Amino acid sequence: MTSSMNQLKARFGQQPLIPGNALAQQNTWRLRWGMPQKPLQPGEDWDYYLDPTEIRGRSRKDPRVMLRYALETDRPGQKYFLTGAKGSGKSTTANALWKDPAITARYTLLGFTIQDYLNLADTDAYQILAVMMAQLVEAIRDAERGANIGDLGDKAAIKALKTVLGEVRPGVDLAQVNVNVFGFFTAIFRESASARQAFSRFADGRSEEVMQLFGELVGILEENRGKRVLFIVDDLDKLLSDDVRRAVFQLQLPTLLAPPCAAVYSYPLEVDHDPFFESLKRKQPNRYVLGNVKLRDKPDGPLLDDGRRVMTEFVRRRLDGHDLAAVIDLQPAEWDRVLHYTAGNFRELCRLLCLAFQFAAMDEMPRADRGCFEDALEQMRQDYNPFVQRHRRFLEQMQYHRGQPPEDADDKLLSTLLAAFAIVEYPNEPGWLGIHPVVDDLLAERKSRLDPAP
Repeated sequence: MTSSMNQLKARFGQQPLIPGNALAQQNTWRLRWGMPQKPLQPGEDWDYYLDPTEIRGRSRKDPRVMLRYALETDRPGQKYFLTGAKGSGKSTTANALWKDPAITARYTLLGFTIQDYLNLADTDAYQILAVMMAQLVEAIRDAERGANIGDLGDKAAIKALKTVLGEVRPGVDLAQVNVNVFGFFTAIFRESASARQAFSRFADGRSEEVMQLFGELVGILEENRGKRVLFIVDDLDKLLSDDVRRAVFQLQLPTLLAPPCAAVYSYPLEVDHDPFFESLKRKQPNRYVLGNVKLRDKPDGPLLDDGRRVMTEFVRRRLDGHDLAAVIDLQPAEWDRVLHYTAGNFRELCRLLCLAFQFAAMDEMPRADRGCFEDALEQMRQDYNPFVQRHRRFLEQMQYHRGQPPEDADDKLLSTLLAAFAIVEYPNEPGWLGIHPVVDDLLAERKSRLDPAP
């Protein structure tokens, strides 16, 4: 049973990936660029991930439905920005497009998670474009009907960039690089600060030439495949630096909008609460905000049947459809208590389940029972407590106002709290900013200790 519980812990700890066939193709490209292959994760299966609209019905207002409809009907070259709290399903929604028949019928899909190629603490929009162009070249090389890159390798911009590559990677055989100098840069972006700086300086100084080349590559591939190109660029919400986020989503936003093909970009929810990023919200109608699963009509209301059903079905998918009672020993009210502490967030639910299965494995138990989940909740409390101590006054203000942050709220701090999960936003209830339930309890306990009832 210990092995079974550990397997369940691993299963609920899995993160969404691009489909295996796309990853296999990209591994071939990585070898051409001199990069190590990315191994497939054992047991990863997209059937474990669910689209809530499959359960609650395809509401026209659901952002997932709206995004798919836009991709199926919009004019060419549109850009789509996908956001939501961590764990609300951005990667799942974006990467599920790879297997959507309506999308694959209209588009040649390319894409990547920036964690695979870029330095999360030091990147920019130009480096994102470099990875996109590297993939375009390889897709053309792999075209079944013999697409022709033509004389692109003779262009002045390519020759100049090869010279830059030779300076930052002295051992490279430039004769083998050809047009895909972008792939060789992609291979060293994560580790080489000099490569990142050199490419960004080059692209900034010759942006028109670079974008013209991007357009020619898109044109070659679209003519060969008979379909438009769609890029899925995931995990931009994982950028580690405020300065990098500001550069990418404010100063360099026009660069992300410039490629002459459709693109879906994920971005961090905290950007929506930072006054520096008004340009993103003001200029981009194609913004899709994923909410957590709505568990209540109001903060102190009863658990909704619809919310319970969606969250429970998510768990069943991860269990290959098996009954929860086979591995989880809880009464209905106890299961509702677990869901309450997830705040309707899939990743928080996985976090609780991983901890509970871990405790069950340690005690060699066949099922995770109430004691395992109480221990899991206690672990979450310990994880959040230092954060609560540090930001207690602001969180108490948020708790008091219950629905809107105080008028004098510090935007930067609010952004930090959103990024750290302490505040959970429900975009399906505009204006409702709710304190994470675990944090709510910690604040209430502290208040009761300071102000004991008479």
